[in-house]
Amino acid sequence: MEAFLALPEEKQNAVVDAAMLHFGKMGYKKASARDIATAAGISKGMIFHYFGSKKNMYFYLIDLAFQELIQAFAQIQFDQVTDFFDRIETGTKIKLDLIRKRPAMLNFLTSIYFETDPEVAEELSARMETGAAFQNNFVFTEIDRKKFKETVDPELVLTILVKYAEGYVSGASFQSAADLDSMEQEFLACLKMMKANFYKEEYL
Repeated sequence: MEAFLALPEEKQNAVVDAAMLHFGKMGYKKASARDIATAAGISKGMIFHYFGSKKNMYFYLIDLAFQELIQAFAQIQFDQVTDFFDRIETGTKIKLDLIRKRPAMLNFLTSIYFETDPEVAEELSARMETGAAFQNNFVFTEIDRKKFKETVDPELVLTILVKYAEGYVSGASFQSAADLDSMEQEFLACLKMMKANFYKEEYL
């Protein structure tokens, strides 16, 4: 990994973006180191020189994506955003801003939710649990739960939103910034509708 990290940032990004794009489209098993190398403008041998194996590269990409998300979310001060739906909206905008900088990340992160190859499944499950724990901590730390109607479970609302986002992204194709803008507006409209139906009237 030292050799890869010693590369100029522009070259690192070319490799990362090419690999995320290819893994996101093809899945782990069908992803080809040769195709990734060609897209990144390097030789196949350099992939193994930098990462050792396709599996090592795959998990490097996952860890890098999570690290970049965590760094982006670290900008938020929880005590200043205590409304559940405001917190979700803030998190959504942070994610999409990061994806606008690294467009292939969206489909790549979505693809790992559906990855079943036994070579990576066990380690991937552990990464996903860590990611879910971070997400729950971000959403539920110091939120104002009293705004919800007594019959509404905030944890279930989050599950619905996550499943909605996963399904939306898995069935869509994002080719431009306009596609992301459209996704963002639809998701925010969904949040607004849920807030109107799940909050007590005095908090609307």
